[in-house]
Amino acid sequence: CHVCNHIFQFKHHLQDHMNTHTNKRPYSCRICRKAYIHSGSLSTHMKLHHNEGKPKKLVCCEFCAK
Repeated sequence: CHVCNHIFQFKHHLQDHMNTHTNKRPYSCRICRKAYIHSGSLSTHMKLHHNEGKPKKLVCCEFCAK
């Protein structure tokens, strides 16, 4: 990185990192429009706040099948 001298193994990691210096937030939630610098942060947001990515467990009563 020419701003902070951080070194990255992959070009796309550097590109994502540069968003921290420019405050660019290209990853936005389609539900609430909150935006993030990193795609992983958006994924975490979706799991925590919108219950996406978690399988829903359905439980059925063994006596009445409800």
